[in-house]
Parts: sequence; C-alpha cells; structure tokens
Amino acid sequence: MVYVVIKEGDRIEIVGEENFSADKNENYLHKLIEENTYIISREITENHVITLGSRLRLPSGGELDLLLIDPEGNIMLVELKKGKGYREAIAQLLDYASELQMMNPEDLFNCTGIKFKSLNEVYELFKSEDFGELSYEQFEENVRSCLNNPRNLQLLLVSYGIGEDTSRLVSWLRKFGVNIRCIEFSYFRKGKREVFVPKLVEVEVEQQEGRRLTPTQKSI
Repeated sequence: MVYVVIKEGDRIEIVGEENFSADKNENYLHKLIEENTYIISREITENHVITLGSRLRLPSGGELDLLLIDPEGNIMLVELKKGKGYREAIAQLLDYASELQMMNPEDLFNCTGIKFKSLNEVYELFKSEDFGELSYEQFEENVRSCLNNPRNLQLLLVSYGIGEDTSRLVSWLRKFGVNIRCIEFSYFRKGKREVFVPKLVEVEVEQQEGRRLTPTQKSI
C-alpha cells in the first residue's frame, strides 16, 4: 500500500493512496490543471507556464484538452486522462501536433478555445508579470518556430496511471526526436484535503545487443 505521512507538530497522520477515477471525472482534472499549470509544468520546465487555450477546437474537428505557453514562446500540447493513459491518447496527441504544424499564429488565434485575442496580448501578460525577457520579435519568432518545427513542440500525456505499453511507445518516439512525455499522479485524500503527487514517467527502450543485421539492413 502506498501512503504519505503528514506531520503537524507532534501529530502524525497516515493517508493512504486512493483511486482518483473512482469518484472524479475528467472535467475535474481538466479544471485543476488549466487553472494551476505548474502542477504539471514543473516536471518539464522551470519557466512560468500559462494556459493559452482550453478545449481547443481544431479545424479538423478534433479537440485538444490544453495548449500551454511559456515566456520564451515554447508551446506544450496536453492530453488529459482521468484513468489509465492508453496508447490511443498518444495517437491523439500526434494528430493534434500534426495539425498545429500547418498553422501560423494568426490561424491559431482564430481557433475556438484560445483565451487571448492575439499573440501580443500573451506577450504583454508575461511582461506585466515580469516573466518575459525577450523582445516581442524574439517571442513571436520562437512561437513560429514551434509551429513550424515538429521537434520544438512539447507533447504531454497526463493521467493517473501510465501503462507500460504507453510509456514504452513514448520512449520509442523520443528516440526519433518527438518531444513527448508522460506524467502520472498519485492521489491521496483526507476529508476535504487532497494531495496530488505528479511524477514524470520515463522508460528507456532496451537495445538488443548482439543482434545480427541482414545484408539489406547493413546497406541502409
């Protein structure tokens, strides 16, 4: 059994892990992260990250859960699953990423679900909160680079359980330069208090040693 120990003065309290998906829905998780992006972003970056879009409606009809951005213009696509993160969610993320690669910032800000009127408004927000150090031209150039170069987009699957097959697929994709990661949560509750423990999941695909190559493989 997984549990956390809470010490308050001389008082010790033990809280056991619970099944989050038993009585919570995906909207609960969505709102939690949309309003508190650092819950997941701190596993990836030290930069301040905000929600650029929520339930972003793409031209194809697909709906991306969350689109995040940091003061350097780095973009993160987030797919949320309240239960186990399945491989189908990885396919969804790749599909959404491929669609964003066909856009420019102007197209992006015309999508339903974007929380700002323009890229300049996003930039000014970062500057007003003393997070932005880049000029607007540099910020815009970085955003365009994310949209034009698939290696610059960060893809993130967030779930309360990442299956071994899913993490293996993610590791395999990363070997080909796809910037994709998984975060899973442990969940604890005592009365009205809830404890969320996020963890970056990374499983390396083992290399097959001593494997002989065919003549065709040797020629490639």
